[in-house]
Amino acid sequence: MCRLFGVYSHPLSGAEIERGAFLGMLGATNSSDSTGVYMLGRNKKGKLRYDLSKDTVDAISYFDNKTHVDAIKTVDNPFLMMGHCRWATIGAVTKANAQPILHDKIVLCHNGTIESFVKDKNDPAASDSKEFAKRLQEKSTNEALVDADKGAYAVSFCNFKDGTLNFARNGQRTLWMMYSKGGGILYWATELWMLVALKTKESGIEFQEPFLLSIDTIYSIKINSMKMETRDVVFPKKYETPSEAIFKRSMVYCAMCQKLESWCNCEKKTTVLHLPMLPAPPSSVPSSGVVKTTKWKYRGWDRVLYSISDVVPRLKGGCTICKKPQTPSAETHWFSEKNFVCSDCFKDNATVQEFIVGPQKKTYQSELVRLQ
Repeated sequence: MCRLFGVYSHPLSGAEIERGAFLGMLGATNSSDSTGVYMLGRNKKGKLRYDLSKDTVDAISYFDNKTHVDAIKTVDNPFLMMGHCRWATIGAVTKANAQPILHDKIVLCHNGTIESFVKDKNDPAASDSKEFAKRLQEKSTNEALVDADKGAYAVSFCNFKDGTLNFARNGQRTLWMMYSKGGGILYWATELWMLVALKTKESGIEFQEPFLLSIDTIYSIKINSMKMETRDVVFPKKYETPSEAIFKRSMVYCAMCQKLESWCNCEKKTTVLHLPMLPAPPSSVPSSGVVKTTKWKYRGWDRVLYSISDVVPRLKGGCTICKKPQTPSAETHWFSEKNFVCSDCFKDNATVQEFIVGPQKKTYQSELVRLQ
């Protein structure tokens, strides 16, 4: 399923934005088709300004990309960071189908599938989420949510018709919220373990206990304040909360300043530290929902994550220099999307330079990344 994440406060500090990015990177565990972030702030004249950036990459690659990070940082006086990690169900994996979705005065992040919103599921441009945003624009929020209740959904969305940030879900999807101890910062994520992981990582900061958004209310906040308002939604039926799942993922941090690698300002940016991600406590996760399977991806050329099945044929083709086939676990150094050298050849720098010609001089060391 897709994953929602975000942080809201007046204003957002750099540390809070980084925590929002951390939640987003956790969302990459199995929602790696695309990632997007909507940043909202005010310029010096008090005018609302935003940046909407999205790409067809997993969230770790997204936040490891300087272009995306710089775009996030350009928003003046930010107070909202709203993100989405997509696991494609309807529609092709394209930037146009990536979220958040901007439709007139609605900015939407949607987790779930509402098949009744789409006429042709085989249409690459089809999107139940785009239809959801359209209905939120054309109807009242309550009416749009009742329509969506025919399928599965959890949503975070800005409604500039009334200047609100809103959250809602039905019983087929979860959405967890967590405030800072003083209540001045709101974090949210699709699954409980994501917020527990944030609390575990930021052990020196006090948070209120996470809570699951009720299925019978719209959680609405005026964009100019932190004041929360709940409104009833008339749903045709009640649901049981679906079971949670446990996932683990390795995160890449600077070993000097302990910040996410792409947010590091240290001189030695090549010095990185891999920190294992902790799962949620067993008491917060029903035993029936525990996932014990392990999946891996291969980080190769330009630090992009590839599926193992996609990389194995390239590795079997052999090192560009010695032609010796390699395994995914072997250390290799990529200098183009299809060409690499093995660790033995890489030690001979003069030989490597003969093969790496033209303006591209950089190599990228391979790495196996644990997804679950």
